[in-house]
Amino acid sequence: MTESELRAYRYSPDPESRAKAYQEFFRVHAETARSRSDVPTRPVTGTTKNLSLRKFDNPISVRNLTNNVPDEAVDVLLDVTRRKCKDIPKVFQTKSKTPPV
Repeated sequence: MTESELRAYRYSPDPESRAKAYQEFFRVHAETARSRSDVPTRPVTGTTKNLSLRKFDNPISVRNLTNNVPDEAVDVLLDVTRRKCKDIPKVFQTKSKTPPV
C-alpha cells in the first residue's frame, strides 16, 4: 500500500481503520528513523567548521548577514524574549478562561 492510499485510511470515519492506518504509518517511519536523522546532521557539521574559517561568532550570524540584520539587534530581541517569556503562559491561561467571541 502506498503512502497516499494509507493517508485515505487516516481520515476514515471508522476509528479502527484510523488506528490501524496510524500504526502502520508510524511503524514504517520508525524503521527508517535512523537513516532520516543522519541527513540533517551532515550539513550542520560542515557549517560549524566553516564558521570559524569565515570568522562568524555564531551560526545565526550567517543568516543575520544574509537578511541585513545586525547581530546586536538579534541579541537584544532574544534577551527581551527571554525576560518576557515567563508572561506567555499567563496569557494562554487567561485566553483559555475567556469565552469565545
